[in-house]
Amino acid sequence: MKKLLFICAWLLSALGAVAQGVFVRGAHNSWGAAPADEMTLQSDGTYTIENYTLTGQFKIADANWSAACNYGAAADGGLVTPGVAYTLVSGSNSNLTVAETTICKKITFNPAIPSVLIEKAPDAPIELAGIALWPQSATLLTSQPEEIKVLSMNNSLIHYEQEWQDDIFNQMALAMGKTAQWTAHTNLGKSLQYHYDEGEGLTDAGTPSARMLVRTEAWTHIILQEQTAKPRTNFAGFRQSVCDWVKYIRENCPNPNVVIILPINWAYNTDPFAEFNQIFLQNYLQVAQELGVVLCPVGPCYQYASEQDATILSTWYKDDRHPTTKATYAACCLEYATIFGVDPITITWAPSTLPAADAAVIRGYASYAWQHFEQVVDNHAHTIRFSLHQLDTNGMSAGVLTAASYSADNGSMTDSILTALNAGTYQVEAMYDGVVYKSLVNAGEAITQTVDFPAIVFTETDTTYFQDFDSLGGDDVDPSQDAKTGIKRGSILPEGWRIERNTTGPRTIGSYAAAVDTATYIGGQSLASNAYNGIWNLGATGSTDRAIGGMTTGVANGTRTINLMAHIENKSAQDIVGIELMYDIEKYRSGSNAAGFTIQLYWSNNGYVWNSAGDDFKMLYAAESATAGYAVVPAQTTTISGSMPCNLAAGKDLFLCWMISVSSGDNCASAPSFGIDNVNMKIITRPAETSISNTHSVSTQKRMKNGMLIIEKNGCFYNALGQRM
Repeated sequence: MKKLLFICAWLLSALGAVAQGVFVRGAHNSWGAAPADEMTLQSDGTYTIENYTLTGQFKIADANWSAACNYGAAADGGLVTPGVAYTLVSGSNSNLTVAETTICKKITFNPAIPSVLIEKAPDAPIELAGIALWPQSATLLTSQPEEIKVLSMNNSLIHYEQEWQDDIFNQMALAMGKTAQWTAHTNLGKSLQYHYDEGEGLTDAGTPSARMLVRTEAWTHIILQEQTAKPRTNFAGFRQSVCDWVKYIRENCPNPNVVIILPINWAYNTDPFAEFNQIFLQNYLQVAQELGVVLCPVGPCYQYASEQDATILSTWYKDDRHPTTKATYAACCLEYATIFGVDPITITWAPSTLPAADAAVIRGYASYAWQHFEQVVDNHAHTIRFSLHQLDTNGMSAGVLTAASYSADNGSMTDSILTALNAGTYQVEAMYDGVVYKSLVNAGEAITQTVDFPAIVFTETDTTYFQDFDSLGGDDVDPSQDAKTGIKRGSILPEGWRIERNTTGPRTIGSYAAAVDTATYIGGQSLASNAYNGIWNLGATGSTDRAIGGMTTGVANGTRTINLMAHIENKSAQDIVGIELMYDIEKYRSGSNAAGFTIQLYWSNNGYVWNSAGDDFKMLYAAESATAGYAVVPAQTTTISGSMPCNLAAGKDLFLCWMISVSSGDNCASAPSFGIDNVNMKIITRPAETSISNTHSVSTQKRMKNGMLIIEKNGCFYNALGQRM
């Protein structure tokens, strides 16, 4: 009995150093101590928790962080490997870490040693869901713009205390003779998702949201800086945020060929440095390959520099993550190199606070990282690297299929690398196991100036619009006639309307900016089978009832698609959430093309990137026995009506396009002739949002910089006049 009492007393004494209520606390639960995070005391004196998910940094502690129970890492970085017991340090200020999000079958804490052991749950079998050629779509510059306009959505990794990468870049570009300006949109400590959730208009602080900034300037480069550890600890969330931003930028930035750059993040200086930097690199490379974006190798530069000089873990960090002037200069040199395509070693400028010798060493580190980094999209070499991926059910890569063969319909293809020097559309194909997978590349120049195009304007009172194109039969018709056919030429379209005869290919839409506002020919009655291809002001001879459209052809350099476009602008104080549409499709000539013809409505936020409005706005016409005109026109009228959802915030633009094209294949000959007429529009509105979806309080700070009063509101910076910096 005495022996039993002694054992019980010993157990109580051994456990006395650990208060009841032991929790796993970390980044995964915001360092909380909820019941779901509490470990269970076992009969052998250990504590366990089962079926638990860990992400990033954590510790073992009680609810009060008391000295009796607060266990962390030793000086080796704190990486806990599943299946290997890790010896804990009581009272340590260093956190434990798992290399990746880990589903734990069981976590065991032994206070007697003390130690922690993670038993990893078996990996679930990967369910495969298909194959995709990455990038699925991409843009490539044919030449570099002379004027560089950079926008960054960033946090404190770019803009913190006195380390302003945008400010250093602007000074560097000026000193190096470049015309460039970097504008930073900063939310301290926030993610790309937070930037996106600011909404379309002003934030609750009264400043332009990130999405609003994207729409209001023809940026040449947009930098997306993610939260410090998120690309490693929450890859799915990081990937989704980049997907959302890339789609939004491509559809809304006035420059459709804007270069999207992701700076690669770096590990905390308390992390297993090389291992975590490698995870960052792999995750960023996968996103870049999928989405066709450019990477800036900042993280690899940190890694290389640390391999050359271990002291950078103290000299490049202000704390465990934020850069000093040295690290900010290194990152800036790499952004400069990525944007201008020059080796960082050639940069001759450095901040006055940085000794010349130190700056030279840093440029050497940056040069090595830049030279040894292989981009997916290289706008300076005019190349894109493609790869074929097996996908899982979440759309993520489950592996690269290396046995594919690659080809392109334009440009040159070397293995899986496309080189595109000229403007145009390039289709890349990968053949694997007898199946062809396709990707589309658009190559062109950057647009650096926004253009205020004429528009169909909706306001609080002007909520409907009707266009019958009858003005095409009025005074705007050029009375001159074609000497060969006697056909009158020329008719100016109504305000906000443009039309394109696209010669690139069938089912292809160009830009609103490049389209014209004038029809080439006028006629429509008894159109010959060899009538001119192109844009027609259609109607019966002498009639003022007109339609606008045309016809395609198979002759060399002829019209392959007719695209009628309209530009809409919301000048009300309300969001437009939908447009009720009704219009007529009128037929002026039959066509014997075996593939038939399709008239499909598309929409765009910028007049460059087009999206289908769906089957409700799609009309198919089967092949007919002959290609011939009609004595009475229009010979057939089809009325299309429906409601098209949209998200058109106050002040935002929308573009519509009626595409007339052969339904399939590349043969555009023997085409019917169609016109669009009697377009009715009615907008559906709702009150504009007055706050962002993730609300936050307004925090304002003031300080002096270079003799100027700087005001910071929620991490965004303004001068004393209220102008954002």
